Amino acid sequence: MTDDINHAARAHSELAASATERWWECSRSVAASRSQPDSTSSYAEIGTAAHELANICLESGQDAIEYVGRTVHGMEMTDEFAEPVQVYLDECRRYVADGWSYWIEQRVSLEALNPPSPMFGTSDFSAFHAESGLLVIVDYKHGQGVGKEAAGNKQLLYYALGVYLTLLHGCAVKRVRMTIVQPRLFGSRPIKTDEIDFADLMAWSVDLMERARATLDPAAQFNPGPWCRFCKAAPCPGQAKASMALAEIEFDDYVTKPAHLPELPNVEALTPEQLGLILNGSAMLEGFLGAVEKRARFFIEQGVEVPGWMLSPTESRQKWVEVDQAALVQVLTLLSGVEDAREFVTMSVKSPAQVRGVLKAHIRSAEGVTAKEAEAKARSVLQPLIQDSSGGTKLVPKSELLPAASVRGDEFDQYLLDTVSS
Repeated sequence: MTDDINHAARAHSELAASATERWWECSRSVAASRSQPDSTSSYAEIGTAAHELANICLESGQDAIEYVGRTVHGMEMTDEFAEPVQVYLDECRRYVADGWSYWIEQRVSLEALNPPSPMFGTSDFSAFHAESGLLVIVDYKHGQGVGKEAAGNKQLLYYALGVYLTLLHGCAVKRVRMTIVQPRLFGSRPIKTDEIDFADLMAWSVDLMERARATLDPAAQFNPGPWCRFCKAAPCPGQAKASMALAEIEFDDYVTKPAHLPELPNVEALTPEQLGLILNGSAMLEGFLGAVEKRARFFIEQGVEVPGWMLSPTESRQKWVEVDQAALVQVLTLLSGVEDAREFVTMSVKSPAQVRGVLKAHIRSAEGVTAKEAEAKARSVLQPLIQDSSGGTKLVPKSELLPAASVRGDEFDQYLLDTVSS
């Protein structure tokens, strides 16, 4: 149903579907982001791997569990990875049936609407039932930090419009069903669905083009809000101004503010109205501070000093050495002295820390030693079977008590030293 997709390398539009809420609400963000470098994160890489796994399974008819222990997009698939993807697969497969046409990872375009600049995107899954006139859009969200709703979702509306214009123009579409699958979001329904009339989608397209044209206005203003979270232009002057204004809301009666920076008020003195204003602005503040930290990290990684701040290594994580499960069980059996270590380890499920806990309990019970002695023996047994992987870095205030992470440029300094000494 689709060509092979390289999720990490595919082209992006300035007016992309995935960013619709941001440029819809903040017209200035498009021009402000244009000169900013692209970036990625561990969360983005995880999301890309999840989408690639889903794409492979939809194309092949396999279940996600069949890829546990295998590598997708450079990541080892685990049960924890496969289970939420399977929720998405099951939802999509409702429409892989007689009477349905469906598309997997289909690139769609709004070119037919004569947009002010290229507008396109890639719909995770779409399907059309000609007899009933039902168009279905299913979007997978692997993230667990920011919840999304299907009702009024601009990204899904954009995809629905794109699927119609690219694949179904002239077909008798009557209704549009939009579904978000987000299984990892704690305390929320994993599948959320909304339906609208096709006529409402067409009416919305007029507003969409109006908002798209507004991004070309040289006088467009910043409009900070929750949509700033993934904006390349953040932190922007609009966020800074709004953050400062929020800190100064009606505090004049009891706060003396220094000229250079607002002073935080006494929380006990805040009225319910003031608390509401601050809480309503908290998402914007968090986004602004997150963008500030990201920008500071960028400078430090380039070897540029940010006064008073540094990057420090985080604690490394442990993982199994590159060995198959049978070999691991055999070695662990010999080292631990138990009759059969299979009960202690399933590599695709249990981490070294989990196995160490089970082994520690076994040693205490079998040998009658103290918890400290059992812990020491368990660590000794597992040591040849595990390896440390970097835990990354964190932005912290400068301190002599913390080690500084090596930054870009250190390797060149060492190269110069080695060259001179030779």
